[in-house]
Amino acid sequence: MRFFLVSHPALQPVLERLVPQTAHQIDLCFPETSAQLPELLRQAQGYDAILLPDGASVLNEQALAATDVPLVLPRVHNCAALLLGGADAYRALFTQYNGAVCFAVAEALETLHFSPAADCNCLCYLADTALGVADGSIQARLTARVNGWDYFNREINYHLLEQLLCGNWEEEQLLVVPRGMAVSPTCSRELLALQS
Repeated sequence: MRFFLVSHPALQPVLERLVPQTAHQIDLCFPETSAQLPELLRQAQGYDAILLPDGASVLNEQALAATDVPLVLPRVHNCAALLLGGADAYRALFTQYNGAVCFAVAEALETLHFSPAADCNCLCYLADTALGVADGSIQARLTARVNGWDYFNREINYHLLEQLLCGNWEEEQLLVVPRGMAVSPTCSRELLALQS
């Protein structure tokens, strides 16, 4: 199968290592802003599906329509939640730190925060020991120290991302948006809802 994947640049070091391990042809795109997404989706022709691993964060509180190609999104808040293995792990950290946690991953330390720096009081470094992504924990610790934040790390959990990439979309944590339908964000635990 042939997929078009559009993601936040923070996932680039991870995806560039995971994609060659799949049986599918996956074309990667890392736009600088989510404002480019509608045009990218219109131009994506000849694919079996468009993968949006950032989950609900790509919707910007608006519905997104699948035109000629189905969309597949994990039911996660953002790519930090994806790298934690799902929305439940993300919610647990968010609750534990009263929403004041920022996230960083090696090779993309400046791009993965998801909370304004002024609102953070701790930095969670998403560490990789499986794919050989460079260890950026020293720089992450320095970032935390300079900003006066606490620091901790969590190992990346690749299960949900691997399911997305290999086309195993039956899992409840993944939503397939068929052609002609749309997906919108919700305030429920499901995070995403289909619309006709």
